[in-house]
Amino acid sequence: MIEPDIKQLVERAIRGDDDAFAELYRRKSWDIFCCANRVIADRDDAEDAAQEAVLIMYQSIRRLQRPEAFYAWMHRIIARHCFRFLRLEGEEKADITLLDNLLTEERFEFLPDEYLQRKNIRDKLLTIIGRLPLKRRDAVILYYYDDLSYTQIARVMNISISAVSTSLLRARNDIRKELEKESGTQTENPCIPEGKAI
Repeated sequence: MIEPDIKQLVERAIRGDDDAFAELYRRKSWDIFCCANRVIADRDDAEDAAQEAVLIMYQSIRRLQRPEAFYAWMHRIIARHCFRFLRLEGEEKADITLLDNLLTEERFEFLPDEYLQRKNIRDKLLTIIGRLPLKRRDAVILYYYDDLSYTQIARVMNISISAVSTSLLRARNDIRKELEKESGTQTENPCIPEGKAI
């Protein structure tokens, strides 16, 4: 739920009010940094990536159609940019704690069991997610990273709930196939979790 005063600032920023965007940044700069630092462990790199994400937000906020979707939109831009940063700088800078948490969640039960025990799965996952087609990558980021429901993702991405489900299903299959290719194994009928309630 977006706060009324933040929503008003977002509405003004969408109309091109630079002062409103500056105030948004002043109020949310710490949240922006923390979001980046969850993905990029190095503080200096996280600060750089956060600043770059803010510039992207400034350049694109006029295209935000629904002010109430501001937080999901903001996190989506930050997460997408951080994954791009990691691909450019090297996956070893990723926050291992975040990925450890993701790998132990029930929603990642579609991964081959042997990979859950291997440390290098973290780097491999980042690489694979970064290479996914844009729509599938965004769905993965919003679902697994921002913890949004199918309905929320559909609103943010301006697609149907069934399209969200399809994007996540295909992304999971892509990830699993890449991991199986790496290990030289193949699993029939992979276990794809139902996920959260939509």
